[in-house]
Amino acid sequence: MRKVLFILSLFYFAGLIQCAQKCVEATGKLYCRRNPAALTTAEVRLYDRDGRGLLQVFDPDDLMGLVGIYSLPADDGTFKIHGCGDDADWVPSVPNLPDPYVQIRHSCKSPQGDILELHKGIKFFPEKTELGIIDLDY
Repeated sequence: MRKVLFILSLFYFAGLIQCAQKCVEATGKLYCRRNPAALTTAEVRLYDRDGRGLLQVFDPDDLMGLVGIYSLPADDGTFKIHGCGDDADWVPSVPNLPDPYVQIRHSCKSPQGDILELHKGIKFFPEKTELGIIDLDY
């Protein structure tokens, strides 16, 4: 395993492995009929999906960006979040783009909390992603 990591490190530093960096800016509004006060504690996160299945243990999803990763919504539920992610291009000339998704942690339905993930419709900057009204009651 050490040999493989060493060889990959050499390729990376030699410039044979590139990284495709892309950024996302998303806005939306959270809606909760059952418990509107729960919106003030909701947390919106922007992730880059990496390993799937058993690989998730070795390559977990990355939080995108360094600033503004976590976005607490305003009192009316509106939020704006942005961040960047990069994935290594393992095959030359074939970009491996990040797979962004939005994760919303909330306690709208239960005090124990729920997690909602939105995977579709995420666009890369300069396009902006408008998620619209997200009903947390379902």
